[in-house]
Amino acid sequence: MKDRKQSICILLIIIFIAWAVWIFVKTESNPRLSVVPPKSIVASCNEEFTVDLVMSNLPNDKYPAASITVEFDNSKLEFIGVKPGTMMACRSSPPSNELQSDTLSGSVPLWNCDVDVSNQSGEIKTMYLDMTGENTAYCKAGFDKKTKNIVLRLNFKLKDIPLQDRKVYFLLTDVVFSTLSGDANTASLSTSNPINPLSVKNAALWVK
Repeated sequence: MKDRKQSICILLIIIFIAWAVWIFVKTESNPRLSVVPPKSIVASCNEEFTVDLVMSNLPNDKYPAASITVEFDNSKLEFIGVKPGTMMACRSSPPSNELQSDTLSGSVPLWNCDVDVSNQSGEIKTMYLDMTGENTAYCKAGFDKKTKNIVLRLNFKLKDIPLQDRKVYFLLTDVVFSTLSGDANTASLSTSNPINPLSVKNAALWVK
């Protein structure tokens, strides 16, 4: 009887560990978009600085359309515009023996936004759309965790900031990477998609 209880306890422990490992692996494999500003910046700096939006992972699919919304404090910062990141686009190679593979297009997708409206509202709404649907879409082949992981770069300049308020926040409020099918197969990545959730990591900039 005692041996049976010990066996049950050991089995329960193994099940718990397996469940914990599965949760950890699943969480780590889910894509996450992070705001990466400079560690700090001097208050007297009049030069532009860059905030990167960095992707942790990209599933094996094609994403010809995407949109990102970032909130910032327009009383402290002036938004200058969007610059290309390092993630590259892919195109579909011609079918061969009924197989189709993705090849790099050699281009970095360009994002659009209205700078004036962004500065008025304190909210950057930027989007990317591949009109061909396949020739300049984000895909796994154009992603690398070390060298091709920056989706885009946001350029800012500092305004006058009070000494007691030197922390500047950047908040990702809505992110969508849409597949070729739209979301008919729930494969799109989104902060509001429970099937393929895209998590975000916000950040703050310290002004010295």
